[in-house]
Amino acid sequence: MNPISIQRVWLAVALVQLAFALTVMGETQNSSVYFELKSFLGITFAENTPDAIVALWGILFLSMLLTISLNLIAEHARVEGTSWLTRFPLRVFDFDAGSTIGKWFTYGGVLFGLFVPVWALSHSWRVMHNEATLCATGGEALVEVGRGGLPLWTIPDGASLGSLLADGYRLDGEAGCSTQATTFFPLVEPVIFLLLTIWALWSLGRAGRAVFNGEDRD
Repeated sequence: MNPISIQRVWLAVALVQLAFALTVMGETQNSSVYFELKSFLGITFAENTPDAIVALWGILFLSMLLTISLNLIAEHARVEGTSWLTRFPLRVFDFDAGSTIGKWFTYGGVLFGLFVPVWALSHSWRVMHNEATLCATGGEALVEVGRGGLPLWTIPDGASLGSLLADGYRLDGEAGCSTQATTFFPLVEPVIFLLLTIWALWSLGRAGRAVFNGEDRD
């Protein structure tokens, strides 16, 4: 793949990734900065969405976006550059990556294109584990099954195959079960999310080796 094409695709993915990371962080921390960025970023959640549900979507999308962007970084490093600065795919206004201004842009790219999204991903896991409420459907109201991370990783007592595969359980926030709750599959969904996160972390290691050690090069 042409290095210029990789640079353009990576920048597009990195911007979406950063916007999503900032939105998740702002929503879950009730940051006033979020309200100023909301219309600019264009990524929003429904009003009063519980933090645990925001975190759930944060884990899903940030894991996938990071995997894509990190593999693009590794591919760029494989075909381009003789130093880590030139192997990193950020290019702005054709500034030379080795120049002073080029270096600052690259440092910014590493910060906002890597560290912020990775931090937001880890923050999402912490929020979901700390603030989640697992609810069971049935009757006219949702029934609370458990709180915190442990109920998400176990099969609830009395669960049937039908309730696990259908809309038998919901995820809500620390305020308890409400109409805001979203469909959730205990044990199955967390395992899938964990595998996606592991894949993203593996991609992070691969990208790091390719950029800083020049591995996987032709």
